[in-house]
Amino acid sequence: MERSRPPTPYVTSSPTHTSKRSTSQLTHPTGQKSIPEQIFTLASKWDPTTPQSPFKTYLYNSVDPKHRPFYTPGPADDEEKWEAALRSAPDASSIPVLVSGFQQLGSRITFQASVLTVLQGRLHEINSGLADLLRRHDLEIAPRAAECRRRHVRLARKVMELAAKTQVLRNRGYAMDAEEERLRVRLVELERR
Repeated sequence: MERSRPPTPYVTSSPTHTSKRSTSQLTHPTGQKSIPEQIFTLASKWDPTTPQSPFKTYLYNSVDPKHRPFYTPGPADDEEKWEAALRSAPDASSIPVLVSGFQQLGSRITFQASVLTVLQGRLHEINSGLADLLRRHDLEIAPRAAECRRRHVRLARKVMELAAKTQVLRNRGYAMDAEEERLRVRLVELERR
């Protein structure tokens, strides 16, 4: 079974046919632009400095909300579009900034990457400082605190022994002067804690 081929269009190579074709390319129906006009339109759309460029958008910069009313549209901004972007801002601390074309977008990304690098460096410094503080705490402060706890336990034991001895002496009938009585009261208070 043979497949049937679609019919090929009949092309003539007569001089009259080719001349009609070349003249039809030069004249164009109304509503359609000529090729140079189409190229110019295409080039102007790709050029971010022209108003016809579709490669324009508003991104947002974060500012102090108190200073937000002092920002105005730039010279290249369409005031209505800027106001619409300001109304649709993500929060009260954002202002719209016009970005035209890939070059401005790329420079903004590069700037944000450099700021991010600076912030990561600062974060690294903070982490290093915290690590130094923790190391110092482990090497100096924690041993001193443990020594203070041991001294406190030892002194508390001595105070309790002294309080017990003074109570024994008082129970045996020895007279205590005013200073010894104040010491006994303080020892009783310490014992209650």
